[in-house]
Amino acid sequence: MNFWERILYLLQEYGTSYLKGAGTTLVIALVSTAIGCLIGFIVGIIQTIPEDKQRNSLFKKIVLKIVKIILKIYVEVFRGTPMIVQAVVIYYGAQYAGIFMDTTFAAIFIISINTG
Repeated sequence: MNFWERILYLLQEYGTSYLKGAGTTLVIALVSTAIGCLIGFIVGIIQTIPEDKQRNSLFKKIVLKIVKIILKIYVEVFRGTPMIVQAVVIYYGAQYAGIFMDTTFAAIFIISINTG
C-alpha cells in the first residue's frame, strides 16, 4: 500500500471522526478565546485602577491592594508556566480534590484562564 492509498484508507475509515474532532477543536478555541479576552479585559481594568490616597477609605485601599496582588500572581503564574503543565495540575488536581470535570469543560476552562 503506497502513501496515497494509505491516506485514502484513513480518510474513508476515520474521516467523520477527523471532522468531528476538528469541529470540537474550533468550538473550544473560539469559546475559550472569547472568555479569555473577557478575563484579560477585566484583569487589565482592575490593575489600572488608580489609588487615590486622600479620597479612598482604608478598607478600599486594603481590598484593592489585595486584589491587585492576587491578580499579579495570577498573571505571573499563567504566563510563566506551560499550558500543558497548567492543564495537568488543574485537571488532575481537581480530580484529587473530588471535583470531576467533563473533558470539554476542562479544556475550555484551562485555555480560558491561560488566554486571560
